[in-house]
Order: sequence, then C-alpha cells, then structure tokens
Amino acid sequence: MGLSHRGLFTSPHSLGAHTGALAGLTVDRGTGVGGRVLQDGRVIIVRDYAVSADISHDHDAAVRSEGLRTVIGAPVVVERTVRGVLYAGTRGEPTGGDRMADAVVREAHRLARDIEIDDEVNRRLAGRRSTHASAAAALDELTPLFEC
Repeated sequence: MGLSHRGLFTSPHSLGAHTGALAGLTVDRGTGVGGRVLQDGRVIIVRDYAVSADISHDHDAAVRSEGLRTVIGAPVVVERTVRGVLYAGTRGEPTGGDRMADAVVREAHRLARDIEIDDEVNRRLAGRRSTHASAAAALDELTPLFEC
C-alpha cells in the first residue's frame, strides 16, 4: 500500500516481502505500476514486469530483488482523489488472474471507505475543538460582566 502526497507516494506497508527493497520506496507520478495508477486513477496490471512496455522501469532493482513477475496496482480513491495505491504481485505465473485483480480492487474500495470514515471523524473532531475554543472565548468575554 502506498499513500499519496503531492504527486509522490511512499510504500510503508508490505506483506510477504522477501527483502526490504520495496519498503519506503518513493514513487513519482507516472513511474512504474504505482506511479501510473496515481497518474491515471485506474487499475494497472502488468503480467511480466521485467519486459513490460506499459510502464517506466524506474523501480526495476527493487522489483527484481523481490522476484516479482506480475504486479497489480489499484487506486484508493477518496472523494475523486487518488489517495493511495494498493499493490499485489506474484513471483511466478499468476494462477488467479482476474480473481486476484478483483480482490485487489475490492480491498482498495474497502480501504477508501475506511479513509473516508477517518477523514469524517477528524473533520468532526476539528469542529468540536473549534466549538470548544469559541465557547471558551465567549465565556472569557462574559466573565467580567458577572463579577461583583
């Protein structure tokens, strides 16, 4: 999973990695599978990463060190903005094909819903802090009027 910030994203989480090569990898918009997902806002499937003409090969060393062959990237879209990329890959011939891609897309949608909920909670908490600050300021203004 990579989280987007200003046209770049870093992949902070991985499961099943054999090396640390992909951990913390920073990806620019348009580069590799994830950068294409970030740029185009759609699922990208590369069946043979090493020879694919559909992506740039800026991250070949990291991908090669993991031995990945098929790589799928799905956008995590929140309020029409790509906020992250969810990846899946195989080291050999993919056996699940479309089922694997469908599962990645489903999880990207679930993650997007979780982020939307988190954003809403943060928005409401910020509103409460603002309301509390306004109430405190009003109380400060009124206090002198009631002192005897």
